[in-house]
Amino acid sequence: MGAAQAVGAAQTTPTRFAAVAALGGGGSIRSVPDLANVPFFVGIGSDDFALSGARKLADSLRRAKVKNVQFQEYDHVEHLAIVQIALGDVFRFFDQP
Repeated sequence: MGAAQAVGAAQTTPTRFAAVAALGGGGSIRSVPDLANVPFFVGIGSDDFALSGARKLADSLRRAKVKNVQFQEYDHVEHLAIVQIALGDVFRFFDQP
């Protein structure tokens, strides 16, 4: 539920976020003012039950005109391992200017 909470909070108060990482989660998002300026990293494993939802989230972020959406699918990774596997990529994404 962490990804859903992070995405929901960013959608509600986008100016409070420098960036968001949604790992192992999905759904959709509506376009709201200032959300386009929040970079999003969406990470999911190819064996995760939430794979289709994560793809849907990345697509809805792009439709909402979010300027920086990075979608990363990790081969042979399931739901419980995604945070550990993706953490290095998340920090590199957060370190981007």
